[in-house]
Amino acid sequence: PYTKRRFEMNNTRRNTIAAGALYILSYIGVFAGAGLLEGMINSPDSLSFLADNDTKVVVGVLLELLNGAAVLGIAAALYPVLNRWGAGMAMAYVGIRIVEAVSQVLVSMPVLSMLTLSKEYIGSGEGDRALFELQEFFLHAQRSAGNTMILVFFALGAVLFYALLYRSKLVPRWLSVWGLVGVVMVVLMNVLGMDLTVGWFFAMPIILNELFLAGWLLIRGFDKKALAEG
Repeated sequence: PYTKRRFEMNNTRRNTIAAGALYILSYIGVFAGAGLLEGMINSPDSLSFLADNDTKVVVGVLLELLNGAAVLGIAAALYPVLNRWGAGMAMAYVGIRIVEAVSQVLVSMPVLSMLTLSKEYIGSGEGDRALFELQEFFLHAQRSAGNTMILVFFALGAVLFYALLYRSKLVPRWLSVWGLVGVVMVVLMNVLGMDLTVGWFFAMPIILNELFLAGWLLIRGFDKKALAEG
């Protein structure tokens, strides 16, 4: 029994380290990817601009997809532990994060379609350009819809996740409450349609919380007493 318990503790520690690292990778992917792509796809002459920056476009898409892969990895790493404090909630959390990752694909793939469209656009005549611009409009709409799905499923998953952390006491409860408050603020930011200048103040609590949680998981891991009682 002692050996089995020690093995479980070591395995849990590896999982928390993996989850902490994946949280950081997720933020690198989403911010670096969006930083590369948003300026290009929202430029006044985006189709011409994309055709001249195909390498940056591909790198940006791969970075965004890194975020989706990290989201799946976090859920997989934490499920074996969270499962002890609510099998149904933990399974729902994993399912929601899967949908969130799929939504990231829906956000990123239209950019590759825009890149293909831009190369055809460069060689097109003036009479065809309105059709290309209409196709670009629909690809932007698909990306916008995907971003909305990411927000919805991120919020649902985060509520379940922080509720499980609060119930289990795997991390200090103030950290779980901080996360829940941060989720509510992000939802309010989007419901109220705040611009980026004001919206950052509403987004920062959850960003800082998840980065702090990443560091906590990497350095301290889950509470050993809570794990022993679980």
